[in-house]
Amino acid sequence: MGERLPKLLLLLLATTTVGGCSKLYDPDRLRPAADAPPPPIDIEPCNVMVTDVSPTVLFEGVGAGGGRPALVVISGENLVNQNMTVTLKSAEGAPKAMQFEFDSAKLDVGAHGQQLAVSVPVPVDTTPPANGMITFDVVVAQDCPEGRVTASLLGKLALKELDELPPSGTSPAMVTLTGGVHEYSQIDVRATTALVPAADQTKPIILRSKSSVKIASNISVNASGMPGTVSMPSVGGPGGGRGGLAGSGVGGVGTPGTGPFPGQSSGAAGSFNMNDPGLSTLNEPNRGSGGAGGDGSTLGRGGRGGGGGGSIEITARGTLEVAKISALGTPGEASPVLGGAPGGGGSGGVILLRAEGALTAGDLDVSGGGTGARGRARYDAIGAPTLSDGALGKDHYRGPMFVDPPQVTHTAALQFAVVGKPLATFRYFVIISGGGVSPIADAMFDALGNARITLRNELQPGANQLCIVVEGANATSDTSNCADVAYLR
Repeated sequence: MGERLPKLLLLLLATTTVGGCSKLYDPDRLRPAADAPPPPIDIEPCNVMVTDVSPTVLFEGVGAGGGRPALVVISGENLVNQNMTVTLKSAEGAPKAMQFEFDSAKLDVGAHGQQLAVSVPVPVDTTPPANGMITFDVVVAQDCPEGRVTASLLGKLALKELDELPPSGTSPAMVTLTGGVHEYSQIDVRATTALVPAADQTKPIILRSKSSVKIASNISVNASGMPGTVSMPSVGGPGGGRGGLAGSGVGGVGTPGTGPFPGQSSGAAGSFNMNDPGLSTLNEPNRGSGGAGGDGSTLGRGGRGGGGGGSIEITARGTLEVAKISALGTPGEASPVLGGAPGGGGSGGVILLRAEGALTAGDLDVSGGGTGARGRARYDAIGAPTLSDGALGKDHYRGPMFVDPPQVTHTAALQFAVVGKPLATFRYFVIISGGGVSPIADAMFDALGNARITLRNELQPGANQLCIVVEGANATSDTSNCADVAYLR
């Protein structure tokens, strides 16, 4: 981030709200500190201590662009909301002098005095990151019968600076996308900027924004066309399998394609995993596969197999708006001679879109090449998404997503609303405060795609994450959706 970050944080001080939270925690309806109930008899507000903070890292952009603010839970002893303030200020030796403060109207404190929670919207700074990480001290202050007391936690909380895509103030003609996970504070790509995968990527392209995503140009992670030389296979899209080589002449057998479900025999098409329609993972076996090369004949070689479509994930913590995305397989090559077998087509690839805010998307095309199998597309969104009404979008899978979950609760017995594919099964679990994961449980959406999760004993005091996954996934799934929940007792 740049020199404007302190100004942004000063603005944050003046405007911070927790309006993104559920009505279960509405700071506008909290009693003022003067009306706060007296602390339990075993709490000694003059002996306040702070011992921990969770999470330990905040990310630039969380809470901007239609997203929910970051949730910070501070643990300690003898915490009471008696004219309480929480101040985050840059630690000694930090590269920037920064400070912002939250007052009692924006805080929630547990009755036992052991945790407090605050929602922290972190703005997007459009200047380049300067140092990557800025460390903060956490200072809690409150009134007690003996006067004003404070407690500090030094250097335990940090803000991670992130780039934007493309860098703010630029509009390049082309941005090259490489395989792997790429995190940004914001993604805003104009129609004049082409997003182009780098050649021969073995990993899916994963773009994640801590705020919003807007991509006005079409995106292609298609398999490449046939190469210029006969001895080179057709390359798949990012993470997709290659096509097989053609058999040459009499007795020349075409080679199989590559990928989880490639064509094996002469001219066989690339297939796709039929047992995981909800994409429980972007790893194998949910990848595009290449078709097999065709056998040769007495007159010469067969045709080469087509490559499998690539894989792409685009995730926004805020709103998400994208144009058309294609992950097409390549058709197999026809044999150039009489009697030679054609190559098999590559299967389509994978498209995954996830938004915690509104989602708008054009066609998501995962068609196979020629005889190749169709790939998979999935979208996850809180509200009713706006998808292209073309035929390509009719059978995409709607993954499970929370609907405005509360960030703070004072009871472990809690219900969450979830939306997803009608009559589909989904699973949920809690990543527990202090470590560990609750047993995974199964539930089902009704005919309209609605469901409610009822928690009983899964939440533990402090910061928790409630996560949902599709049928067949487990707690390590890379396509899970999670929501931060503070249980204050």
